Amino acid sequence: MKTDHNRIDWILGRLEKLLSDLPTDPDPDPGAASRVRAELEGLAAIMETHFTYEEKKLISVLNSMDLPGWRADRPDFLLTGEPDGEG
Repeated sequence: MKTDHNRIDWILGRLEKLLSDLPTDPDPDPGAASRVRAELEGLAAIMETHFTYEEKKLISVLNSMDLPGWRADRPDFLLTGEPDGEG
């Protein structure tokens, strides 16, 4: 999911710019704080969906492996709860 990586890079660039533009005086700027928070929330959302996607792909590959130790007692991390009977 190269698009996710591009979005993450873009958001990190925006965050860097927002943070470098923050005033140094002790009075916080509510608007700047709100913009930083929004970027962090966007970053968290993209990363969460991206890692969920990657986890599903990895579990699918691991589930396809025929390892003798996993035949009778599959590790919990492979249990996906998918309705197709895998895991």
